Amino acid sequence: MIRTIARILLLSCWLIGAPALSDDKLRDLREFGVLIESLDADAAGCGIEEATLDTSLRFIVNQSRIKLVPERIGADGYIYLQVTVLRNCTAHVQLEVNARVRSIKTSQVFMATVWDKGKLLTGSNPRQATSAAVEELGKKLVNDWTAANR
Repeated sequence: MIRTIARILLLSCWLIGAPALSDDKLRDLREFGVLIESLDADAAGCGIEEATLDTSLRFIVNQSRIKLVPERIGADGYIYLQVTVLRNCTAHVQLEVNARVRSIKTSQVFMATVWDKGKLLTGSNPRQATSAAVEELGKKLVNDWTAANR
C-alpha cells in the first residue's frame, strides 16, 4: 500500500513537471578530502587493497564537478570510505560525506555525516565486487551531489 502511494506521488510529480527531490544536505559543498579506513588482515586475505579502493572512488568522483583536495582541513567536508571484511570475504562497503554543521539549539559547529550509503557483498571475487561497489556508491554520491548543486 505504501509503495503504491509513493509510486503515485512520484508519477504525479513527474507528470506535472515538479523537480525531483534532491539531497539538499550536499548543497554548496564543493571541495572534499578523502579518508579511507585502514583495512585489516581479513581484507588483505581476500585480495582487497586500499590503493584499489582509492583509485575506484577517485575515478568516479573526478568525472564530476566535485573537487577533491589533498587535505581534509579547510575543505567543505570529507568523503569517508569504510570497508569491513569477514574471513569468508563477505564485505560491507560504506560511503559517507561528513561536513561541518551548526546546531540550531546551541549554534555549536561540529562534523556530522550528511550523506551515506552502504552495500553488503558476497561472492566469489571479493576484490572485483568491492571495487565495483565503491564505484556504484561513488556514482550515487555524484548523482545526489549534482542534483543538490544544479
